[in-house]
Amino acid sequence: MLTKVCTICEVEKSVDEYSKYTKGKYGVRADCKTCNAAACRQYYKANKEAIAEQSSIYQKANLHIYSSNTAKRRASKKNATSEWADLEAIKGMYHLASIFNRTGMNLQVDHIVPLQGKMVCGLHCEANLQLMPASDNISKGNRRWPDMAQT
Repeated sequence: MLTKVCTICEVEKSVDEYSKYTKGKYGVRADCKTCNAAACRQYYKANKEAIAEQSSIYQKANLHIYSSNTAKRRASKKNATSEWADLEAIKGMYHLASIFNRTGMNLQVDHIVPLQGKMVCGLHCEANLQLMPASDNISKGNRRWPDMAQT
């Protein structure tokens, strides 16, 4: 099991107890989810009025706030989905992962051949999906797949 020390509480925890962050060590944030949540609550309490004002501005303009990585990921999935892909099977795979996650198994749906790989880009179809433990999927990133040629 892969572990990491939180920069705030300085306790060694499993990487599953950290939020994803691709630029961080092991693909996770430096602070654990518990410490991050506490910091977010503290920030919210200190800046309640400003946050409420900004939120109402976005609601009036009917704008949705997404990170650029989220938008890029969503677009790459849409572009990589072929006409013949079985969308119900794909949805079923994500549903199955959510069922496992509710039982305490931290599984993610992984694209065997990455959607945004440097050497090749895979398709978003049922044949290119597999369930994988979150820690393995995070460490894999988009750098390798089973039959990848060694260079």
